[in-house]
Amino acid sequence: MKTIDQMENKKVAIVLSCFGSAIDLQSYEAFRAHMGENFQTIPIFIAYTSNIVIKKLRSAGLAANVKHLKQVLSEVESAGFQHIIVSSVYLFPTEEHERVKETVDAFAHLTSSKAKYYVTDSILNAVEDLHAFVSDICHPEHQQEAQLFITHGFFRLDLRGASSYFYLKDILERLSPNNIFASLEGPYAYSLQKEFIINSCRIRNLLEVKIVPLLLVSGHHLVSDIREIATELEAEGLKVKIVEKNLLSMPIVLAILKAQLEKHLEDIQ
Repeated sequence: MKTIDQMENKKVAIVLSCFGSAIDLQSYEAFRAHMGENFQTIPIFIAYTSNIVIKKLRSAGLAANVKHLKQVLSEVESAGFQHIIVSSVYLFPTEEHERVKETVDAFAHLTSSKAKYYVTDSILNAVEDLHAFVSDICHPEHQQEAQLFITHGFFRLDLRGASSYFYLKDILERLSPNNIFASLEGPYAYSLQKEFIINSCRIRNLLEVKIVPLLLVSGHHLVSDIREIATELEAEGLKVKIVEKNLLSMPIVLAILKAQLEKHLEDIQ
């Protein structure tokens, strides 16, 4: 594999900015490989923004080459790339997405910077993309059980991007009275909704619950948080099934990310 300095095409570089996972780095590497197949003439790099994840991986000796977004941007610019497109690989335009924009903006405004920077939207930013995503994960005409959609959540209610999160909740629950939206933390936290969820199932005589994690890469959340929720619901007499599929491997999510990058490439060309 060529190093950055050995790469001949220095016009455009794509940096995939992801949160990261301490136990499922393979899913991110598979994602990078997939994007590489779609943009074969453009160097693609992957970066992570979770300091905790990076620290865990490095201390465990599992990934010496795992790099923070700031480090990757510094290396890519130093290598002489003229245009750097940062793909914001986050479901909602909330805190993580805002931090990516702030980081990229800081690099763009460095007096020594010779590169031009671009940042894509988060995945569920455009209404049409959110509708396409919902159509892919929710099929009320075939639904016989309660569906519990669980996302990670966020902490600041004054974020401009929070409307995407609230709209997703609204549209899912409008599509079917058997749909329930919850988060691991923040707004609509499961810990605050547990009794509501159980009572909703009993009122509608629903004996089964399908948990749909709305997480790009479930990682330790699936191993711990999601399974703990399933155990609690089973203790209440409900039959629980977990959809163990990362959103980052879903065709609709990959298509949205690809289209976002293509839009910026068209602007450059």
